[in-house]
Amino acid sequence: MFIIYLLLRLFTPNKKLLIWGDEARHLKTAKTFYKMWNNSFYDTHPPLYSWLIKQFSRFMADYKAGITISLLSSIGLYWICNRLYDYLGLNPYQKLIALGFITFNYTLIYYSNRIFRYQLTAFLGTLTLYLLLTKHALLGGLTWGLLSLTCSFAGLRMFWAWLFTGYNPIALIIFGLFYLGWLGEKMNIYANNTYYPSGLDGKIEPVWNFTFRQLISPMYFPNTYAYYGRKELGYDFKNWYKKIGGIFGLYWTKNLKLNRAMGALSLLSGCITILGMIKSPLFIVILTLLLLYPSLYKRFLPRNSIIAIPLLGYFLGKGFPIVNYNIIFGGVLTGIFGFLWFNRHWLYSKPIVQARGVSAYLQALPKDGILAEGLIAYSIAYLTDKRVVVIPHEPDKLMAREQVNLSMEEFDLNYAVFSDLYKTELHLGYPAIDYIKTFNLLTTIQEDKDIYYIYEKKNKN
Repeated sequence: MFIIYLLLRLFTPNKKLLIWGDEARHLKTAKTFYKMWNNSFYDTHPPLYSWLIKQFSRFMADYKAGITISLLSSIGLYWICNRLYDYLGLNPYQKLIALGFITFNYTLIYYSNRIFRYQLTAFLGTLTLYLLLTKHALLGGLTWGLLSLTCSFAGLRMFWAWLFTGYNPIALIIFGLFYLGWLGEKMNIYANNTYYPSGLDGKIEPVWNFTFRQLISPMYFPNTYAYYGRKELGYDFKNWYKKIGGIFGLYWTKNLKLNRAMGALSLLSGCITILGMIKSPLFIVILTLLLLYPSLYKRFLPRNSIIAIPLLGYFLGKGFPIVNYNIIFGGVLTGIFGFLWFNRHWLYSKPIVQARGVSAYLQALPKDGILAEGLIAYSIAYLTDKRVVVIPHEPDKLMAREQVNLSMEEFDLNYAVFSDLYKTELHLGYPAIDYIKTFNLLTTIQEDKDIYYIYEKKNKN
């Protein structure tokens, strides 16, 4: 099964990898370690994944380094799942089903050959659970600490695993040293700055009077919470089945017939999982439900509960009915050909970075400091040496104008750039851009079917 597992992760559906958003952020923070918005310390997410990219980049291109770390983490995940399923008592047939599930789970496949931290999160989370279960407190505390430096929320959620596996104080102390070190760095930043690009996507925030919740998550800073937090931290019970389907590796599309098939598979997977839960130890069931808790939030993607996927494989193995091995073999072959039909490009294909021409133009400008639209800001920060801050995504026109002026003054910015992407439903408009249009237009650039607008700040009379 491992050969099939690895084969499915060596190919992607993309002829050329488009680097933007989070992938550009990881490469930027690896290159400048660990600086992002305004070329200052990046305090939103912890640094382990970017640090590893920086080390691997000594021997290969940075994008290959990011992909390699994800691929190695994926291999490590298979290895530890194999050990975990043995420890939890799956028989050979049940183990085959469980390993087959993580082999063909598209969420795990997608993040195994992309520049994201989530495969590393899944590996460290599962390894921590296994070490805590097998009473290796020292090693378990170490991997738990490393998990907190990869994804702080995943690290915090592993508290439940610690609690259900005997609450060993040594493991907790070691984890605490890692996590408190990360929080201490953030406290030092907030105590020495009035404003800082600490909000989601680099939004400018007042940080000098930070609260404990703001220290834990940028979602609770006032400017971020006003736009994102109120509507995205609430619960969403209406679309829970779509979210759960994604955790099982089943995603909804624009094709109605395909969606019906996905819905049926999600329902079937859910029923088999529930049957497996009935046959499983209660503490494993409760732990998995606690790890799946984020799926109830409005702002949820399957990657947010990626550490729970191996446990879902365990339940599927426990609950899956006995069928003829020829049927399983036929299903595996169908899955292999299906995946390789859509994923036929080598994982190390040469990448294209979003807004590369725009970034070259901005790099050549004489002054420093750029205010950039959200999704393109990551690529511009990665490709230029200039300080980049994100345009405030504030729905109120007056507040948007005030936040633009505050960003320009506090961070000494001279240029602003945005694209036609801001008009799409994804962005829901940018009132701040209406104000930026009153600046001096320098040029427009068409690139990759998008149009970019570059403005310069008006000089004060």
